[in-house]
Amino acid sequence: MFYKEIDSTDDNDFLLSTIEENCRLAVGARNEIKNSERLLKQKKVNFSEAEDNNLVADVQDNVVKEDSDFEDTIKYFLQDYTLLEEGFDKEDLFDMLPSKNLYRFKDILYRLIAESYKEIKILNEFANDSTIITSDLEDIKSLILNEKRKIALVKEYLNKKEEKVEVNEEKNSLILVPTTGGNIRILSELENMPIEYIPLFRELIDSIVDGTFKNVKSFNNNNSLNGVSEVKGPGVRIVFKRLSKNKYALITAFIKRSNNDAGYLDSLKSKVADFRLIQDSLKSCVDNQKFIEENNMYVSELYRLLGQDEKSPQNRKEVI
Repeated sequence: MFYKEIDSTDDNDFLLSTIEENCRLAVGARNEIKNSERLLKQKKVNFSEAEDNNLVADVQDNVVKEDSDFEDTIKYFLQDYTLLEEGFDKEDLFDMLPSKNLYRFKDILYRLIAESYKEIKILNEFANDSTIITSDLEDIKSLILNEKRKIALVKEYLNKKEEKVEVNEEKNSLILVPTTGGNIRILSELENMPIEYIPLFRELIDSIVDGTFKNVKSFNNNNSLNGVSEVKGPGVRIVFKRLSKNKYALITAFIKRSNNDAGYLDSLKSKVADFRLIQDSLKSCVDNQKFIEENNMYVSELYRLLGQDEKSPQNRKEVI
């Protein structure tokens, strides 16, 4: 299996198709190798024909699941990427791009580039409409230039990461969201969690801090939850919202025991609705020193509940 080389001098359609094809090849190759090796190690006897068929089915199921998880990750990064307007600050884009430590980092960046090429293709089709008026044509040209700038900057970001040139890698900061009564919701929730789930929640929170966002998913198909996201582990979820740059609000943590567990949804909608009432206030406070000090005390308490008595990563570095 050979990947097609990408050349910035190629036309947009060829670049788009090449990126998409390379992504598909990478998905298939990585997943089949990884899952086949894992399953083969578990099998200590010779396979019968029926067992061979079951092995193939298991590999295919895992490929489908991981591909779905990857699409969820893409949607998470796309929600901010697509909102970048003409004249956006370069650092705003860099801040929202995935950490190099994130699994399939390059694939994610290539997909963002591919989405921009798709948008350019659609815009060009509009621009070639003979009925379009001059003012709309100028707007379309501006949108195309904006997408081209995104592409150029994503490539720059990728090159810097590959060349190990220093790019802003500071840890993300946690903002703990209070309830309407003034208590910190996630602290109250974690205090009552079964002890066996605590390491799973710690892993999710660490993934937000280090920018790897474990199994991230955005709620884009539910009007009550649009704009917020979750990180996921076996049976556990943390719902969060990016407030600005490297500041992330932790809204709630909960146990979801099965995919058919729909009872949590009404509660989640209520908690997100409470968060929306104070979201603007939180955004305005993240640069307030008094607020920072109080929030960092709560973050230290959070890490104590997570079994880390030492200072939290957030408090070890001045990141807010």
